[in-house]
Amino acid sequence: MNNFISHIKNEQGERIETHEGIEEEFLRYFKKSHQEPNIDRLPTIEKILPNIPKLITEEHNLLLLKPIQMQEVESAVKQLKAGKDPGPDGFTSDFFHYFWDLIQMEVWQVVEESHSLS
Repeated sequence: MNNFISHIKNEQGERIETHEGIEEEFLRYFKKSHQEPNIDRLPTIEKILPNIPKLITEEHNLLLLKPIQMQEVESAVKQLKAGKDPGPDGFTSDFFHYFWDLIQMEVWQVVEESHSLS
């Protein structure tokens, strides 16, 4: 036994029987029901914003946005304790220590890319 939809009724009550018509009606319905309405949220945001405490100063924000230097990444890698279990990437801290000269540019690029995505 196969599941089969022989017909549906659209919002106007019209009967739709063709495969293409049913497909189009489903797409239209779900796009309409799941699409965010195009409304201006700026007035609401401006009302709410003054009630949210600012925990990060402009100075802190500028520090967070500045480019990450290779020396910072290298310092963090050197602080990894030797013999630690592998991280989510499967590499141990010993791997990073031993191969640092070979992988430092790639590691720095990954860190820099992740920083620029935010």
